[in-house]
Amino acid sequence: MICFNCGGPGHYVGNCVKPKACFICQQNHNVNNCAAWSEVQPTAAFFGSGARGLGFYHVDVPIANESKWLNFQNCAVVNILK
Repeated sequence: MICFNCGGPGHYVGNCVKPKACFICQQNHNVNNCAAWSEVQPTAAFFGSGARGLGFYHVDVPIANESKWLNFQNCAVVNILK
């Protein structure tokens, strides 16, 4: 278990004793008030495959060296564009 406030292991944000911090930029404001939250994010064009009934699509993207999203190394924020 990882705390989404401080990034430390062993506790949840509700039990964190450190001051509350935005998980996007690590500043002392609510995530809903974070300027970085409303920035335009890069989007991945669909490139992949799906098997009928599985509902899975693979998007091949290069591995990023740094992330502004605290402790999100193995997942992505996905925007679906019509």
